Amino acid sequence: MRPSNASPRARAIVCALSTLAVGVASLMPGRAFGDMPGLIPHFDKVAHAAMYGWLALVWSWRTRAARGIRPAAVAALCACYGALLEWMQGALGPADRAFSLGDMGANAAGAAAAALWLHLRAR
Repeated sequence: MRPSNASPRARAIVCALSTLAVGVASLMPGRAFGDMPGLIPHFDKVAHAAMYGWLALVWSWRTRAARGIRPAAVAALCACYGALLEWMQGALGPADRAFSLGDMGANAAGAAAAALWLHLRAR
């Protein structure tokens, strides 16, 4: 991503709030989402990919301006964060949430898609 006029502090706040929002959404009881997941086919996987795609974009925006970290490395870190949250769902989460390899794949796919988009955009 090209640097913007946002201050490093503003970037850090947006990054932290986005990370927190993804974590909270991942660990909330499934019933908190109502009937939406059942109304749209594969809603769960699309939501995972979108959340982690967004997270990869925000983390890249934050880290590249500060340290020059490549989007692929950021995508890998996002996938690791997703794996940790999936493990937490299974180990510590509400009874209606469970560890899912499919969700981990969707997390990684969303982050990788964002990294690819950033890479192609920078060329």
